[in-house]
Amino acid sequence: MDFPESNSNVIINIGGYELNFKLIGTQSTKSKEGSFKVTRIRCWRVVSSRDNDGEIVTKIAFEYLFTKDKLQWITITSDQAMLMSLCLQGMVDEIVQQRSKMKPKKSEAPEPKEQASPASAKEQSTTTAKEQSTTTAKKDVEKEKKQDSQSSDEGGAEKSSDKPSTDSPSTKRSSKKKKSKKIASVKNEVFAQDIKDEDL
Repeated sequence: MDFPESNSNVIINIGGYELNFKLIGTQSTKSKEGSFKVTRIRCWRVVSSRDNDGEIVTKIAFEYLFTKDKLQWITITSDQAMLMSLCLQGMVDEIVQQRSKMKPKKSEAPEPKEQASPASAKEQSTTTAKEQSTTTAKKDVEKEKKQDSQSSDEGGAEKSSDKPSTDSPSTKRSSKKKKSKKIASVKNEVFAQDIKDEDL
């Protein structure tokens, strides 16, 4: 691991919504331990590559919030990098499920209907009849306008379809190369929700 120093040999334990590590090696670093809380991990990703000897090396890197204004990437090189990623995702899913159960469901009560007097009911029926007649007249006018616009759009579409595409094969290849270089990272859904200024 590259924390606290580069090429630090560590033992990793994952559980209890934390990623715990213990430094191994010299006597001065044997007693040093630390932990990373899952709620402070912003995102993580697993990368596999080949070293100088041609062997495949897997790494897991996560972005951790140390203080309010300090986010740092930490990389762990291990054959169990994919297992660590699955453990992190499982703990995040557990936190999300617990919070969804704790949220109370809002009960929506139907609003009472007001009883209208017979005189007001007659007035409403006359007004609705007038509104229906005006809306039907407006719809007829809108249909005529749409038909005229469709006929003009069809003529323009035929002209535009005759034009050849300007995309060359070289531009398509370059766009594919750019997409392949991107490395997708997993975002933490519960990041920074429980963090307070006192904890930093």
